[in-house]
Amino acid sequence: MSAIGGIRRRELGYAAVLALLVKGAITLWLASPLHTGWGHLGRGKGDTPSYIDPIESLIAGHGYDPDFRMPGYGAVYLGLRSLFTAPVALDALIVLNWLADSFTVLLVLLLTWRLTSSRRAAWFAYLIYLLSYFASWADDRLLTEAMATPALLLTFYLILDPVNTGRRRLLLAGGFYTWLVFMKPVYIIVLPIHLLWLWWRGGLSWRPRLRVVAFFIAPFLLIDGLWCVRNAIVHRSFVPLTRGVYYPYIAEGPLGPVYSFVQAFGGQSGWWYPDSESRYFHVSPVLVGVHDMELPAWLPTSQYTMDSLRSVADDMERYMADTASTPARTALGLSVRERMQRYRISFTEEHPWRYHVFSRLSLARRLLLHSGSPGMFQQPFPELNITRKFVKSFSVATYLFVVVAGICAALFALLSRSVASPLRIMAVHILICIFIFPFVFRFCEYRYLLPMYPWLTVMTAWCVFSRAWSRIARARRSSDAAEVPDA
Repeated sequence: MSAIGGIRRRELGYAAVLALLVKGAITLWLASPLHTGWGHLGRGKGDTPSYIDPIESLIAGHGYDPDFRMPGYGAVYLGLRSLFTAPVALDALIVLNWLADSFTVLLVLLLTWRLTSSRRAAWFAYLIYLLSYFASWADDRLLTEAMATPALLLTFYLILDPVNTGRRRLLLAGGFYTWLVFMKPVYIIVLPIHLLWLWWRGGLSWRPRLRVVAFFIAPFLLIDGLWCVRNAIVHRSFVPLTRGVYYPYIAEGPLGPVYSFVQAFGGQSGWWYPDSESRYFHVSPVLVGVHDMELPAWLPTSQYTMDSLRSVADDMERYMADTASTPARTALGLSVRERMQRYRISFTEEHPWRYHVFSRLSLARRLLLHSGSPGMFQQPFPELNITRKFVKSFSVATYLFVVVAGICAALFALLSRSVASPLRIMAVHILICIFIFPFVFRFCEYRYLLPMYPWLTVMTAWCVFSRAWSRIARARRSSDAAEVPDA
C-alpha cells in the first residue's frame, strides 16, 4: 500500500476523518452558546471589525477602508462574500477555521514523521494535538489565528528538502507564506530564516540555490509589491506591511501611552483579562465605574506617586465616560497622554532592571504559563462535575506539558550539534516566533502562542520518543548485556 512518508494512505484517511469529527465537535461546542452576532456560529472579538469592515466597504464601492490591516484574512472573506450574504459568509469562515484546524492535525502527524522517522512519535503528536482544547481555541473566532497556524506550518513542511523540491512546490510554499504575512505581518520575521535555509540546503552551487530562493520568494515579491504600489497611491508613502502596531486611535490618543506604561512594568495591556493592570486606568467604556484592580506598591518613582497614577485613572474614567468629541475631552486626553509618557520614561530610568529584564520575563510567563483552557467552562473549577473536572484537568496538564517540554526541547535542539539541521531550524522558528511577543512587542495575549502550538507539539514528541525513548532503550540494552554471564 502506498504511503506518505511512513504513514500509510489508509491510516492517513482514517486520521483525517477522526480529525474532522473531533475538531468539528470542539468547534460546535465553542460556537453554539456564545456567538456574538457575527453570523450564527462565530464570535467577533475586538479585532474582528478591522478584518471584515474594509471588505464590506470595498463591496459597497468605497475602497478598502479602513486599511490598518493587510488583506490576507479579508481576501478569504471577500471570496465567500462574493457567493453568500454577510451572515452566511461569516459562518463559512468558521467552517474554514474548523477545516484549517483539522488539516493542522494531519500536518503535525506528517511533519513529526518526517523529522523523527518514528511512528510512535508521529501518532503521539497527532493524538496530543487532536485532543488539545487550546489548539482549537480560535476555531469559533473571527480572527486570523486559525488560518495562520496551518499556513505557517505548511510553509515549513514544503521547504524541508529544498534540493529535491520542484518549482510548483516552491511557488506553493511561497504563496502560503505570502498569505501568512498578509494575515499576520509579524511573521515577516521568519523570512530571513526561510531564505537562509533554502540557500544553505538548495544545492551545491550558487545557480540551483538561487533558483530555489527565487521561486520561493517570487509570490511574496509580486503580491507585496502590488500592496506597496496601492499604498503609495493612497497614502503617498512606502508601506510594505502595515502603518503601525496599534490602531491609529490608540497610537494617537491617550490609550497608547497608557498601554506602554503598563507594558513597561510587565503588566497585561489587554483589559478584557480579569488580571489586567490596564483595567486600573479604565481604558474601555466597559470599565467606567469598575474598580477591581490595584497596581504594585513598588511602581512609583521620584516623578510620580500612587496618587498621581490614581489621578490619571480618574481622568481616563471621565474621558471614557464622555464619548462626545468636545474640546474639554480632547484636552483631557492630551493631558493623560503627556503624563503617561513622562511617567514611563521615569520608570525606565529609575527601575532599569524591572523594565529591561523582569518585565519581559513577567510578560513571557503570562504568555506561556496559564491553564491553556480559557473559556472552557463558565463555572469555577470547584463547582464542576467530575466529568468536567477531568476534561479541564486533562486540558491543563496537556497544555503545560507541551509548552514546557516543547520549549526545553527547542533549546536543546538549538544548542546541541548532534541534532539534525531540520530540527534545529525548527527550534529557531519556535524561539523567535514565541519570544518576539513578550520581549520585543511586550504583548502577552495567549492567542499569539497559537500558531506555534503545533510546532511545540512536534518538538515534544521528538523529545519524548527520539531522545528519552532512545536513552531508555540504550539503558535496557546495557542492563541486558551486563546480565549475560561470561562464557
